[in-house]
Amino acid sequence: MTRIGLSCLCIGALLPPVSLHADPTPTASPTLEEFKADFEKQDAELNQVYTETMARLPPEQQKELKKSEVEWIKHRDQEGTDPGLNWLILSFKTRERIKDIRADFPLENGPYPPPGYSEARDEGAESPRGDFVIKVFRGEGADIRRQEAWIVSKDDPSQRQRLRGSTDASSTEHFISPDARWIVRWQHDHSQKDSAYLYRRKDGLVFESITDPLSELAWEFFEKTPANKRKYKIDTKNLTQSFIRFESWSGDGKKVRLSLTGLESYKWTIHDWQCDYSMEKKALELPASLSEHNAKAVEAIGPEEVMATINGPDAYTGSGYAQGDEVRITIKPGERFVAAPPYSDFAQRGDTSWRVYLKSGIECRIDRSRIRLLPEEPLMKLNYDASKKEWRKLRAKPVTQSDEAAWEAKQHGVNYYDTLLRASEGDLKAIARFNSLNGFMDGGAGEEYHSTWWRLFHVAGDEIFANYYKSCPRKIRESYRNFFSIGGSDMTDPISKPKPYLKQNFPKTYEILFGKGQ
Repeated sequence: MTRIGLSCLCIGALLPPVSLHADPTPTASPTLEEFKADFEKQDAELNQVYTETMARLPPEQQKELKKSEVEWIKHRDQEGTDPGLNWLILSFKTRERIKDIRADFPLENGPYPPPGYSEARDEGAESPRGDFVIKVFRGEGADIRRQEAWIVSKDDPSQRQRLRGSTDASSTEHFISPDARWIVRWQHDHSQKDSAYLYRRKDGLVFESITDPLSELAWEFFEKTPANKRKYKIDTKNLTQSFIRFESWSGDGKKVRLSLTGLESYKWTIHDWQCDYSMEKKALELPASLSEHNAKAVEAIGPEEVMATINGPDAYTGSGYAQGDEVRITIKPGERFVAAPPYSDFAQRGDTSWRVYLKSGIECRIDRSRIRLLPEEPLMKLNYDASKKEWRKLRAKPVTQSDEAAWEAKQHGVNYYDTLLRASEGDLKAIARFNSLNGFMDGGAGEEYHSTWWRLFHVAGDEIFANYYKSCPRKIRESYRNFFSIGGSDMTDPISKPKPYLKQNFPKTYEILFGKGQ
């Protein structure tokens, strides 16, 4: 089994922030009219910023901004879970959009370095010819994903030009060709996706983007290859993951080698599939020398999780883990558990131990030879009840940066563990509040947050989540229905196909999302 990154599913509304040390005495909440008035104020400012920015941009960038604005408005208006909260959500999204336009289309003589930003030295680069450097500046706090890249003369640092492009990325790298005429910019967009862009030197320190994103072109090229058309039939527009990496420049700097890694939901994995982009031909190429390498880069995904028991007449004795603590376990013959194949990186190292999930909630690893698979039996419900005890312990402790998800929640005014506990006890607003954090979680915080969401789903249980989904607007229920239908997300690990699992173990929730008889 391959570990799969989390889908960027918006699974909740953005609720009002709460103080980590809130007074328990009830206070007056903003009225619906006040939320609406705030949105109208933000919307008016957005219209003004958009109009002023369009007026000063050249035609090419006007087209880019107009396209992104249409797409953004469509996305914004689909947000929300509770009709009474829509104005709050729209206000937040609009404030963020104003920031994005100002950051993505700055004034040419904007401040350097940008105020409130600090240099990210590991994201910059130096020209092989020594004539310029790329300096990257990144925001802080809530703006940590925002960054600006600048081309700065080494002889005269007062001479500089901003490298145009997206300012929203959790990390970036820049690769300069040997002749210093080309730049490849790589960026990590989110836990599921990377992208790459090609820039050509126009004049002096000015570089211009000359193609659609290299990442889009490369995946389109992969899809059209004879091997994919004949054998894999992978639809690259619907990948669960799509990553790209810069590999190398050709000696003359006229070609760049790229590496693709991705996953089509529980069907195929693509790992380090390579191709070249030719600047002279303005097209991607597949050198014959890569044929053998690329033939090994695409693999079908192996077996899935199943019910199982111990193989043989003797009990199994070993070690397991409960909430991170090691415990001794004994599994008797005939005792049922969920067994899942090893992650691909373990399997590649020759580790044949399968992941085992006991009814008690303890997890362990057992060699495949000691497991008898029972694929005809329906999967039992996973047990995460011990998580609630852990959340209570963590709620009583100060939040530190090492607890990445809780720390990120704190930056947005949400008491992470208190919200989890209230959500687990049936507080629907707490569930919505926890879901609203999804948009702020990335990297390590995202991994912890999404695995915690899956545990909360089990701890709260079928009836509570059925009530929650019942209270959501139709579009939000559709997003959840799509999520559980597609699968292929670490969020539901070790369950690779959550829809039948949901039907078996969460029948009320299933009926709300999919209807009777589905």
